[in-house]
Amino acid sequence: MGGGNGSVDEDGNPVDPYGGPTTGDVADGIRDVVGDIQQRVRGKAKPDARAEPTAKAREVDCSQMPDETACNECLLKEGFIGPPRTGRYVTRRNLINYEYQLYIANLRSAPLRFGFMVADKADPARTFFSVDTLFDYLHRKGFSRTVQEWHFNACEFDGFWLKDCTVVEAKGRYDHFLNEAGLPKYEFVELGVFRPWGVQMNRQRGAIGVAGRQAKLLWCFMQHRTMAAAIETEYVDPMLCRHIPFRGDI
Repeated sequence: MGGGNGSVDEDGNPVDPYGGPTTGDVADGIRDVVGDIQQRVRGKAKPDARAEPTAKAREVDCSQMPDETACNECLLKEGFIGPPRTGRYVTRRNLINYEYQLYIANLRSAPLRFGFMVADKADPARTFFSVDTLFDYLHRKGFSRTVQEWHFNACEFDGFWLKDCTVVEAKGRYDHFLNEAGLPKYEFVELGVFRPWGVQMNRQRGAIGVAGRQAKLLWCFMQHRTMAAAIETEYVDPMLCRHIPFRGDI
């Protein structure tokens, strides 16, 4: 697992700016797989503390915020951090999307912190001979890795920005589904990607309605072309969308 910025979580475990290993860390880790297996066979391997899940969300302390009154009035803070309600698993192929999700979730979340966590079961789609499976057995006792999200009013959000009283949703790398004109390459992209986004946005918008006018929803897109295509298909509300690039994406 890769290094971080020197900070630690509430349990004293080291964390990095995005809450977990980066794409580069995965590549570095592959080089250590053989050595790790040998150490485990010999009984010399050390447990990976960062692979343990954080079951409890940190209690929101409004006294840590510049505007304590506004924080107390934000009903969205009555939610909690937890795993996705449906099975979603981090793999080498989708890692960049989850890294972006945690980047967005933690962008303005202080004092909350979102990160990777161990799922309660293994990814049913994983193959036995794969790097993902090796890492699951080496670092997570065979279980797969998932990501923490914000739960409010029986609805999931990728993150919660307490100071802004805003729940956020992050959409990562989807440009490969678009043609040169910026339109969906295939019919399934509109029906299987953009249309469900519209359903998801409406569900999230309805869920925060009970929190009053102060509660806000923001969708963040890593790639501008993806955001433009989603708006063009009229499934998402452009007033709720913002382009926030990640690692050189434009």
